[in-house]
Amino acid sequence: MLLFSNDGRLTSALLAPKRAVAREYEIVVRGDVGQEGSKRRKEIEGSVSKGVKTDYGVFEGNIVWMRRCDKKEEWEHQACGNDSGGNRNDKFDYGEGSGGGGKEGEEENEGETGEERIVGEEGAVDKAKEEAYSRIAVVVGEGKNRMVRRMFAALSLHVVNLKRIWYGNVRLDEGVEVGRWRYLNEEEECFCRGIIEEFIKDGKEWL
Repeated sequence: MLLFSNDGRLTSALLAPKRAVAREYEIVVRGDVGQEGSKRRKEIEGSVSKGVKTDYGVFEGNIVWMRRCDKKEEWEHQACGNDSGGNRNDKFDYGEGSGGGGKEGEEENEGETGEERIVGEEGAVDKAKEEAYSRIAVVVGEGKNRMVRRMFAALSLHVVNLKRIWYGNVRLDEGVEVGRWRYLNEEEECFCRGIIEEFIKDGKEWL
């Protein structure tokens, strides 16, 4: 979901880190989040809530829900992971201890064969051997570059698909298909006016 505006004040207000305007993402990760109430699931929820340490800073958020994908979904995600989009998302080594020497967004390859590897707390594992997929809904208050991907990669959950469904009080409608758009409704416009007023009260008009 993308928001378009010709009001620079609204853009600044929405993006200002101090305002921490909430964004909700639905993501698909390569990895198993475990069963309801399991130790693994509690560890993921606790880590995200407290803040996940990455080479690009500490990122935190709140897990809304998460579940293991069924067999049909796994097949679909494996197919997605083979295209340019899925591969692009996983070509980064975000694991702790990687040194963070490369520039942001720089691709890193492991081994002379060019085989992609992913790094977690228990070391490197071949992607082909990690077949489980899970769905997670997470809310964050910042929009830093690849923040969600880096957060979950540090937890050995590698994002293969990501979709923003909510920004502030604007939610992605099911009826709005890919490539389509709609105007904000009255409630959403009121929210936008309010956040602009708060931003101006802080004595700011631009970032």
